[in-house]
Amino acid sequence: MLTLASTVSAYCPVSGNSEYEYINAITVDGAGYPSGDNGGFYSHPSPATLSDISFDVALEAGYPSGQYSEWWAIWVDLDQSGTFETSERVFETNGFGLVSGQVDLPPGTPEGQTGMRVVMQYGASPSDPCANVNWGEIEDLTVVIPQSGSGGGTPPGVVEMPWQSNAPGTPGTGMAWDYGMGYHFTPNTTGRVTALGGFFDGTKLVRLYERTTETILGEVMVSASNTWSYVDLPQPIDLTPGTTYTVAV
Repeated sequence: MLTLASTVSAYCPVSGNSEYEYINAITVDGAGYPSGDNGGFYSHPSPATLSDISFDVALEAGYPSGQYSEWWAIWVDLDQSGTFETSERVFETNGFGLVSGQVDLPPGTPEGQTGMRVVMQYGASPSDPCANVNWGEIEDLTVVIPQSGSGGGTPPGVVEMPWQSNAPGTPGTGMAWDYGMGYHFTPNTTGRVTALGGFFDGTKLVRLYERTTETILGEVMVSASNTWSYVDLPQPIDLTPGTTYTVAV
């Protein structure tokens, strides 16, 4: 029996055919979204709040009988225009059953709520987010994108971009570890620090200093257990271009 379904979301309507394969579940940034056979299309009601602009996905195909190698693609409405562009494809893979990988959104992707479309089809890699699928299924999910560059795995001092790290191309200078002083950085443009933290075991007082004068600009008590841990500052701290700052315990 041929079963079809169409989207009721604001994005381009699509349909699929789940007679031989369907999307059984997707996992986005550690959160699971099971769905099972929905006749070709499904729109998840609960949003996925991302911890960073790079995140892991796991995509599981379901089969009424037999098993086939499936092609997968993910589109994200990066500019929050309400449309999926072919250029907004952020992930592609293929395989049997359960596949996984990492999605890397472009630096500077606007924060906020937007749409994500997962397309699974048999036979060829999906190339058009608004095309119907002859054999397979399509699912939409709302994602909440954090501020570009936020998330774990970074030096102490969660700083709004562009001072999140000392990666090449970051518009700042002097970003490095100094074991006597902590982590220091010199922004080239205006911005603000929103939280402080670090990687340690126990509870420590983490402070942000203006390095030259050693003026304490903000401090928070942070508890961690050999993991990165952060605490929001009571008030964001504005940064001045050309001034060197230090985060230390």
